[in-house]
Amino acid sequence: MAVTAAELRQDLEPFACVRGPTTVGGGLHALVRSGDLDVALEVGPDRRALASCATSVTGLYVDVALSPLAQLDLRASDLPYAQALVAAAENRLGRVIASGGSARLSFGRWQVRTAGAPLRDLVAVTAALARRPEDLATAWAELAAGLGATWRGRWGTRGETAFVVPTTARAATVEVRLVAAEDGSERVHTLVLGPGRRADRRPGVVTDPQVIAAAIRSVTGADLAIGPPRVRAVTTRPAPAPMPFADWPATRAPGFVESGGGRGRAGPPLGAAPARGLRDEVDVDGVAVATTCADDARVATEVAARAPGTGPLALSARPGYRFLRGLFVPEPRLGDAGFDDRYVLDTNDLAWARWWFGASERDAIAATFHPEAAQPFGFALADQRVRFAAAAAPARAFVDAARHAAAFLARRGDRAAAEWRRLAATLGASVVGARFDVDGGMIARTGRGAATIEVTTAVRDQRLVTVARAGAPAPAHAPSLWLRADRVAEPLTPTRGPGEVALDGPDDHSARTTDPSWARARIAAIAPVLPAARPDLVEVVGARVRVTWAGPLLDARRLAAGIDLVARATRHGAIAAAPYR
Repeated sequence: MAVTAAELRQDLEPFACVRGPTTVGGGLHALVRSGDLDVALEVGPDRRALASCATSVTGLYVDVALSPLAQLDLRASDLPYAQALVAAAENRLGRVIASGGSARLSFGRWQVRTAGAPLRDLVAVTAALARRPEDLATAWAELAAGLGATWRGRWGTRGETAFVVPTTARAATVEVRLVAAEDGSERVHTLVLGPGRRADRRPGVVTDPQVIAAAIRSVTGADLAIGPPRVRAVTTRPAPAPMPFADWPATRAPGFVESGGGRGRAGPPLGAAPARGLRDEVDVDGVAVATTCADDARVATEVAARAPGTGPLALSARPGYRFLRGLFVPEPRLGDAGFDDRYVLDTNDLAWARWWFGASERDAIAATFHPEAAQPFGFALADQRVRFAAAAAPARAFVDAARHAAAFLARRGDRAAAEWRRLAATLGASVVGARFDVDGGMIARTGRGAATIEVTTAVRDQRLVTVARAGAPAPAHAPSLWLRADRVAEPLTPTRGPGEVALDGPDDHSARTTDPSWARARIAAIAPVLPAARPDLVEVVGARVRVTWAGPLLDARRLAAGIDLVARATRHGAIAAAPYR
């Protein structure tokens, strides 16, 4: 937890402070930007933190705490509606309010308190809660489109959120609304109005097309004119949810269980049940997932799928608790206390693994863990293949969860490609490449003056790095300069040339060059943007410039500063307008 303004800014990355931090009563206050929302953050002298953010929900009061069983305990004036608002952030919220934290929605504002969670996680989950009504509005609009309905209105609980669905019952139509009760309780429910004003009321926000179809059937006696295929088109793929509060997409049923607390529920079986000698392959969202069982009496089970784009990244997560072993044997941790305490990890690139296995990916892996099983599933990624393996036959629900998780993890490259496209749009750059691959599969290309500057990922010394580069390869006799950040515990190794001498580097950087007078002009040009870009390594060889950050970097502010750094370094040299080669 931060105790100074500088440490607070560092703890908040990649979020930026739009105001502050300022010292108030021995603590720190700041206004932090998360997407299009501003989150007010207060950090007390006792290191406890409070984040608050306004939301469009009014008339609802919610208190959230963590139960002794590590599950969210919601107390609300409208419990189904509160469950819908919290559903997408259950896992993250549970981690943030662990050890004495809490969350509250009152008077249209979320307040989340924590005693030890990282500040960036606190800001992210508070903004996610505040943004949830807009996410529900998007889901509601997609539901209307999938049902062949006519959407009208905007998000609201006074009838603004509604659409009209055609049916086969004598050309009748039904109207689906989200409304708040007018009896003073302000309880939100989904209302389906049929001919003759026949109504079917369902508590909370219902986004499951199958539930809506059942309600329409109850008021009209007819099925939807669009038929089951169109309904399934907007239904998220079903999967069992052996763990409560799993918030990755594949483990959540398409709607909420009105009578069961709004948690995920098991879907229909997927593929064949585990059995001795099984060789089975199913298609899950376009991914071929193979399940094999050994011929021995234990029926050892493996679920696997190809994971393109991962290159040399390797990670294994073996079920088990560290106990005292972690005190004597240093082990990598992804930074998720619940996940790290459940699995013993091993990886060849921790920074890369932390990005590749984000909160949703960790939840997908954890959904396969059965705490009462003698041999729960372990996970491994190697040779661009994801694999869940158990020395026995797990329960059917967990085998199906492993199949969904394998497909979800196998498509991480698609999600990484989408992240890079959003990043390129933020940087005002064009995208080269259709699919993410760690070694330059996608490139964000932009320009500064005559220079064409590219931002991409690469593998260097078996580590994933992010690179901003420009210029053509220089001749062998060209002068060279490299700057390496002293703050990095495991710095990247520069490509050194003969005849290099040391120079005084700016901003805690070590510097070496073959031509001091040539290098000083470039150091002076790039020194003003070094603090904003914070690269781990800068290499200038003639007119070729390469700025490198260890691990994946999706911080648009740092990348924009890195692009500026490349432009400044190339401004004095003759640089080709052609793309980098």
